[in-house]
Formats: sequence, structure tokens, C-alpha cells
Amino acid sequence: MKKIIINSILIIAGLIMIFNVIFLSTYSNKPTGQASAQASISLLIEGSYCGDSACDSGETCSSCLGDCGSCAATTTTGGGGGGATTKSIKKDFSVEPILIKIVLKQGESFKTSIRIQNTEKTPQSFDISVSPSLKDILSISETSVTLQPDEEKVIYLNFISNNSTEPNVYTGNIEVKTPYKTKQVPVIATIKSEKILFDVSLDIPIDYKEVLAGEELVFQITLFNLGEKEKSDVELEYIVKNFQGELIVEQKETVTLENQVSFSRTIKLPKEIPSGDYVAIVQAKYQNSVGSSSVMFHVSEKESLKFVKNKYFFVILIVVVLLILIVFFLERQRKNLKTSLKKQSNQISRVNKKIKKEKIKTHETNKEGNKFQKQLSALEKAYSQGYIKKESYEKGRKKIMEKLRS
Repeated sequence: MKKIIINSILIIAGLIMIFNVIFLSTYSNKPTGQASAQASISLLIEGSYCGDSACDSGETCSSCLGDCGSCAATTTTGGGGGGATTKSIKKDFSVEPILIKIVLKQGESFKTSIRIQNTEKTPQSFDISVSPSLKDILSISETSVTLQPDEEKVIYLNFISNNSTEPNVYTGNIEVKTPYKTKQVPVIATIKSEKILFDVSLDIPIDYKEVLAGEELVFQITLFNLGEKEKSDVELEYIVKNFQGELIVEQKETVTLENQVSFSRTIKLPKEIPSGDYVAIVQAKYQNSVGSSSVMFHVSEKESLKFVKNKYFFVILIVVVLLILIVFFLERQRKNLKTSLKKQSNQISRVNKKIKKEKIKTHETNKEGNKFQKQLSALEKAYSQGYIKKESYEKGRKKIMEKLRS
């Protein structure tokens, strides 16, 4: 059993080393997060990967459901007398940019746009919608369009805040959908108070732009005094939101400030948080003044989960199990053979002992027989020469013959 365990461990360790090399090289090239923008608006185009809301770089409905949507039903065509062939319908399009980030004060508005292009050779119809979390501050110029092959369409976005709009960081998506595919453009809209006495800037160190669920996220914060001349107590809120506008985690503290201060804080992410892109937010509140800053980061899956979700995982698992079963079977056969050989060796040893014993017995018997034969010959010689009487001869001969027979 010990040899079975050792052999199994060696095989599994070798396979793990091979697959670690393969998967580490695959996942090490994934982007580690997005850089924060300092201007009032940032329209960002980044490297492509599954989960970036853009179906490109070889992604398909099979390999990346989140970006490319579910695969369409298949259509069957065939000719007279010939076998039918099945084709999968795949229709793609492009949307730019892949992220919109704006900063406004109460009472301000801002216009920007997204561009949709039909990259197929057939016309396509598109439905455009806005997340419920953005509907109070964002309107779009059109909600549906039909584009010819290679045709482009600009959809205008109008961000509006008024004096009653609550200062906050609003997150959501602009969704562009066809019958075959859905793509989303994440939106981060920061609304600050009309008058800002204390403002704040937020950054996340590069090592924390991509974290795992349950880990701590590090905030680097700089708080500015823009209007008060004396030390003041400013309430700070540290918030994490997803792109459905949902609050994931929140912490608060009060900081005493005179001019400017920089510091770091950590916030622990929930263990059950799904992988994907999130927004880290800091808000500085003082009386009616609200200043905000935000940065996007990514929560990734653990390598073990990536490995389990990989399409080759079950193939690898079956191979490992089969190898373990083969090792177990061979070891069992070896043990059975060893036991069988030991039994045969014992049997041969017993037979050899028996033969040796029989040989000794036979030798002793032959020796005794020869002795009695000599006695009989001597008796007959003595009788023939007249040294003994007939009666003595017959009596002695009878005794020797009885001993020979025994």
C-alpha cells in the first residue's frame, strides 16, 4: 500500500507541475486592473479579456458567455438527395468606448456618446438600454437602431444633474443587445455637491488593482481643505459597488483636517463576492459639502477555481484517476504474483525435504537388506560345509527372511 501511495503522489505531482506551467502562462497575461482618470471625463479602451464586456480577440459564445452572450440556435440546410449540414449562426458587432467615467457637480450636465458598428455582412437590429441605477441622471438619444453591413451609428448620452440630485457615485451599464449577442459599456458617474469645502482623491496601488474575494483592498487617499480656515472634522465613507449599482461593502470614519492629509486604509471584501469589475469609492462629507473620487478594480477567481472551470479539467481528472487505478492494479498484481511465488517456493521446499527423507530411508533400508543378505549367505555356507545342523539352519534362515520382508 505504501508503494501505491508513493507512485500515485509522484504521478499527480508531475501532472500538477505540467498543468501549473500551462495555466500560469495563460493567466499571467491577464490585465491587472484599470488606471484611474483625473480629467472630468475618461473614455478608456483597454486590452481585451473575457469579462471586459467586449466580444473580441477570438472570444466566442462558447468560450466567453459573459461578453459574447449565449450561442444562437443552429440552422439546417440541405440539398435534394444530399445529407443536411448544420451551421451555427454567429453575428458580431463593436461598441466603443468600453468604459465611460464622468465627474459633475450638482446642476451641471455633460454630453458624450458611444459608437456602434455592425461588423457583419447582413443587417442587424440593436436595442440600447440604461441600467435602472443610472436612469435618473442619464438619457440616451435612441433606444433602437438598425444598421446595414459595416454601418456605424453614434448614440448620444446626456448626463444631467440638478440641485436636488443626491451627490454620489453612480455605477451602471449601457447595454447594447441583438438577438444573438449582448455587450455592455460600464459607466461611473460621480456627482459632487455644488459647493465643495473638502475634496478627496483616491488611488489603488498597482498590486491591489486585481484581488481575490475575501482579501483586503488598499485605498490611498488624499484629503484637501478647499474652503475652511480652521481644523474641521470630515466624515469619510469607503464604498465598493458593482456595475449594477449595488452596494457591496461600506465603512465610515471621521478625520480631523486643517489643510491636506494623505493616508492609506484597507477594506475587506466579502468572501462570496463574484469575480468581475468593481468600483472603489471615497466620499468626503462636511455639512452640505460632498466630494468624491472613484477607481475601478477587478476581483479575480482563485487559480484553483479557474482550473476547475477550465474545459480540460474533467479530462485531466479522468486521466489522473485512470493512472491511479493502473498503479493500484499493477501493484495488486505484483503482490499476488509475489504471494504465489512464495507459496510455490514453500511447496518445492517441502517436496525437496520429503524426497531427501525418502532417499535417506531408502538408503538405510538397502543397507539393512544387504546386511541380512550377507547373514543369509554366511548361514547357507555354514550349513553346506557341515558346521551347523539342518534344524539350526532352518531356524536361522526363517529369522533372516522375516527381517528382510519387514
